[in-house]
Parts: sequence; structure tokens; C-alpha cells
Amino acid sequence: MARFLLHCFLLAAPVLGMVHWLNAQIKVDYAWAMDYCQLSYFNENHDKYEVVLFGSSHFGRQLSPVIFDSIQGRTSNSSFLFAFDQLYAPLNLTLLENLTNDDSFRPSKILFELAPVEPLKESKNLESTRVKSWYTLDDARFYFNSSWEAASVPSSIYYGFNHLRASFGFLFSGGIFWEKMATSFMVCGEVVNEPLLLEGRSTESEGSDELIALHDEANQSDSVAEVPVTDPYVSRLNRLAQQLKVRGTCFVLVIPPRLGPDEIYYLRGVGNAVSGAHFVDLSSALKYPQFYRSEWVFDNDHLNSLAVPAFTAELAKAARSCNN
Repeated sequence: MARFLLHCFLLAAPVLGMVHWLNAQIKVDYAWAMDYCQLSYFNENHDKYEVVLFGSSHFGRQLSPVIFDSIQGRTSNSSFLFAFDQLYAPLNLTLLENLTNDDSFRPSKILFELAPVEPLKESKNLESTRVKSWYTLDDARFYFNSSWEAASVPSSIYYGFNHLRASFGFLFSGGIFWEKMATSFMVCGEVVNEPLLLEGRSTESEGSDELIALHDEANQSDSVAEVPVTDPYVSRLNRLAQQLKVRGTCFVLVIPPRLGPDEIYYLRGVGNAVSGAHFVDLSSALKYPQFYRSEWVFDNDHLNSLAVPAFTAELAKAARSCNN
């Protein structure tokens, strides 16, 4: 039996190694078509933009670069909305690290959304192409350390095993390689530098008055977690902040409104622990009650189109912290 298992390993190892090598040769990072086209465009045109607005749907559906540029007194199209739906940590860190690997990437400012940690216990995220095609060794450490801090030892082992199982299962089938090959035939239209707006109120359960009321009530606190500098989120942000500072880029960390109370509690601690970056917290329902007004809410997590001018104005104000 031991000899049989050894033979299986010897056969599988070269296959896995070849797939990893092929993935490394094809420099394509994407999850959906939008991701691929957005990344390709920005990699080729990042030198045209002075400010990068970097985040998840909390930026991509709530923030207008046109309004931002107008408030900043800049010419139109001087800022770029670099945002992807469901962009959690640590994939947001990996994506920005990939950009900073290019020495020509030197915007004057980056407004970076402090997004929650990827909820790996959700199978749809665990199995997603994005998680595995943007996955790095630093991310593996991040997931393990984060789950170790937030959950019990059995839970950490369970989440870690499931993530490795999903990743290696996908790699063994060559799925990432063939999906990346498919992008060779993808035709991207014009990349629109504008938010994908959310109109009115969501008809899903997350948009119900009852759930939104409970969610907003929980955010009536300004408490902050004590997060050490050894925390994986903090350590990677500190590394990025130092790289960007050397290039003359002002790095602004932003917590958007309408996250969950536990997420806000942790992210406030992260923002306070990072040195070399400016930190702006827009999450408090006490300080920013306008972002918790019923008519401006799309669902538990997002603002609708009516809130875009006010949210963008707060981001423009946050950008002025670079002048202090």
C-alpha cells in the first residue's frame, strides 16, 4: 500500500509542478471578464492617472471618479476607479502588490478600501477562480494566521484543509491554465471609468427593512480592536506603505460605511496599527448618519445611487489628508 501511494505521488508531483509552471508563465490575473479587461487596461494605462481608487463594490458601485476629480479641482479622468465586486483581503493586497512590482506604477495617491477578510467558510468563495488564480504563498499564511486568531484550532485546520483541497483539485484538473488560455480569445470593449450604480432598494432579503434596522443598530459603536503589528493584514499593509512612500505615493486607507460590526471593529484596529499611511474611518453610524438613512440604502452592505455624490465627497475629503 505504501509503495502504491508513493507511485501515485511520484506521478502526480510532475503534473502539479507543470501546471504551476504554466500558470506562472501566463501573466493573466482575472476572475470574470470584467476583472480581466479592467486589469489589462490598467496595466497598460496606469501612467495616465494621478489617483487610484482601489477597492471592492463599496467603491465600484458607490464612488464616481468624475465627481471626485471635480471636487479635487483636477482635470477629468485624472483618477481611476480600480474596483472589483467581492474583492476581500488578502486578494486586495495581492492585487496591489502585483501592481507595485512594476516600478513605473507611481500614482500621486492611492485610496485603498480596507475590505474584510475573505469568508473562506463560504463554499462559493472557496471554489472561485479568483481565489485560486490570485493565490500566493503570502495569502496562504494570511488565511491560516487570520483563521487561527479568529477561530478555534479545529476551525483553522478545517478551513485551511478545505482551501488547499479546493486549490489543488482545481490545479490538478488544469482548470486555471485552460481558463487563462481562453482569455487569448477574449475581446474587451471600452473600459468605463464610472461606478456600476445600485438603484433604489434591493428586492433580496438583504434589503428588508428589518434586517437593515438590525444591522444599523449594531453599528452605533466606535469601539476599536487592539491589532498587533504582527497581524498578517497589518504587516502586508506596512510593507506596501513603505514601498509606496519611497515612490512618493500617498497611501490612504479607508473603511467604507455599512460593513458588519465585527468587521468594522477589526478593521479599525488594522487601520490604527499601520504606519506610513493615512487612515480614514467612514463606518460609524454616529459620525456619518447620512450613510445609514433609509432612502440611501440599497441593502445591508451597500449604498444606492442617491448616496454617490455624498460618499464621493467624503472620499475627496479623505484624499486631502495627504496634504497634512
